[in-house]
Amino acid sequence: DGVTKIGYGAFDGCSSLKNISIFGYTVDNTQWNREKVTVEGIISMLISKDYSVKMDHPTKYQFVAQVFIKDAKPEAEAYIKKNIAKILPYFIDLDDYETVKALFESGKFVTKRNIMKFQEYAIAHTQNGGDIQIQAYITDYRNKHFPDSDPLKNMKI
Repeated sequence: DGVTKIGYGAFDGCSSLKNISIFGYTVDNTQWNREKVTVEGIISMLISKDYSVKMDHPTKYQFVAQVFIKDAKPEAEAYIKKNIAKILPYFIDLDDYETVKALFESGKFVTKRNIMKFQEYAIAHTQNGGDIQIQAYITDYRNKHFPDSDPLKNMKI
């Protein structure tokens, strides 16, 4: 009828997987550092809901963001809140518009105090070839939620 159990190390050496899905959370294979993160480590983190475990940050960020966005787990929210200054730039660097937008729209992480840093980071990223959509979204979000400046003043190409 289907696979119900996968043994430890089942994906060791599998370099052609497009993505990896665990408990309904899917990570693009390019964001999974197999040398530093095991399937067992991810499963353990997701079951224990202990996102402070030592693990390759990019892989962890991918899973924790999905746990928060899909299931609004308070432990994931707390981890993201504590690490938002690293997590948002990570997703900006990936040009992951959907995750950036979801984290912003949750209303839990972006403040008047940190929005300018994220906007400046997105501007620099765009100037280095990154997706302008993220910069435009952050600029628009700032103007709607923290209106204190000329909307076009901080838009750069």
